[in-house]
Amino acid sequence: MMEPYNSQVKANYNWILLEMYDQTVRNFNGGNLAGYIFQESIPNEEYLYERIGEEGRSIPKFYLENKTLELASADFPNTQGPLRRIKNKFRDYLLNFLKIDMSVYEIGKFRMGGQIHQWMYDRYSLTNLIKENGGDQIIVQDAFSSYLSNWETYSLDGKRPITRKPDSLFIEAIKTN
Repeated sequence: MMEPYNSQVKANYNWILLEMYDQTVRNFNGGNLAGYIFQESIPNEEYLYERIGEEGRSIPKFYLENKTLELASADFPNTQGPLRRIKNKFRDYLLNFLKIDMSVYEIGKFRMGGQIHQWMYDRYSLTNLIKENGGDQIIVQDAFSSYLSNWETYSLDGKRPITRKPDSLFIEAIKTN
């Protein structure tokens, strides 16, 4: 039985909740996952990087570089081209005319922008979906294994022994009919 009051267990549990749900419910760039990763001190840093992989180690650096760029451009508001300024003024006028709250518009725009997941699968649900759609010979793989010969040489999801995103799900099937 897990110790619910163990601080490490609690930190790992909180991360798993973020990992599962934040990607589907976030309304802003990075969501609460970003807030967790950018803490001054991450209580379960090794566990976090086991879950998100080597790719995750570069996220804080990338964010800080881009945040600096965003702040720099914010200091110069006239950096938008004239067509963009006209488009934004028209959008603002239309939203105001239709009495649409700008924050609602921004959340809708963000959620349709592709960062959030519309659905997430686990081994059980994806295997069943594949079976229901004629999949056969279903097998859970890893980043380096496939029915395709020489799969590992493509290095799509990592280079042995490092999987780019260790929290990824790799399932393959053959459709026979």
